[in-house]
Amino acid sequence: YWTWVEEAVAWVARNAYMGQGMFRDDYSVKRSKWVNPPGDNWFPYMHGRPLIDNGIFLKAFQHAGNQEYRRIFYDTADRLLRDEYPPGNWINFPPCNPLTGLIHPRQAYWWGYPQLAAYQDSGKAKYLDCAIRAGEWYIGAMRHDGGLFRGTYRDFTTNSFGQETSGIECAVI
Repeated sequence: YWTWVEEAVAWVARNAYMGQGMFRDDYSVKRSKWVNPPGDNWFPYMHGRPLIDNGIFLKAFQHAGNQEYRRIFYDTADRLLRDEYPPGNWINFPPCNPLTGLIHPRQAYWWGYPQLAAYQDSGKAKYLDCAIRAGEWYIGAMRHDGGLFRGTYRDFTTNSFGQETSGIECAVI
């Protein structure tokens, strides 16, 4: 499977990585080109976002030894540190909405959890501190019964309905 993983990572590095920790995000197989996601015109960063999910570039570096993968991983981790807001989350990137204050419950996991890998690899506390803030964000967002809502806002108010079971699973992890 590592051959496939490395080929996929190499493709993303060549075709989706834009530099400075940013990746193109939506590729239309049907149209064979990169497209803007629907309704993305309110995002401050319309042409991509810092995708560090699962720390795959660091894992690929550790397996294959390609220094470019490690550089991309740390460019992205550092971009997330620069753009973190509110603490432990990233409201200025999709699928969050900085205009309404809506924060997607899984974003803290997608981008906070890989900061642990950055800390373990580098030993730099700034990455561990970010991961801790992401965990603290979940503590603030969870209801007393352990529930978490898809409609969670910057001030931790929520919509009345819309349990986010996958967000709850991310919080547990």
